[in-house]
Amino acid sequence: MDIGNYQNYVHEGLINRGERGRPTAPDAIILEMVGELGEALNAYKHARKWIDVATATEEAHLGEELGDLLWYVFAVCDTLGFDVEEVVRNNMYKLDERYGNI
Repeated sequence: MDIGNYQNYVHEGLINRGERGRPTAPDAIILEMVGELGEALNAYKHARKWIDVATATEEAHLGEELGDLLWYVFAVCDTLGFDVEEVVRNNMYKLDERYGNI
């Protein structure tokens, strides 16, 4: 999958979201992203942290929540006018400069 394709998918989702009367302002998207982070942490707790053996259903739920969180990260970038590929490239450069080729 291409990051740019997913960014376009999220952009279209934001347009549809606005047409349905859902908020599309960056602050609203960020607040919803924080909620998704909480859901991802709860799923992690059930899938990995506090049990000995996670079921496939719990692992799948964790993956779903991480996917939701990823959608919101892309949506924040989109609403603020950032190109996600550029954000990723810049982050890779920064991390390489800071820590070497990781």
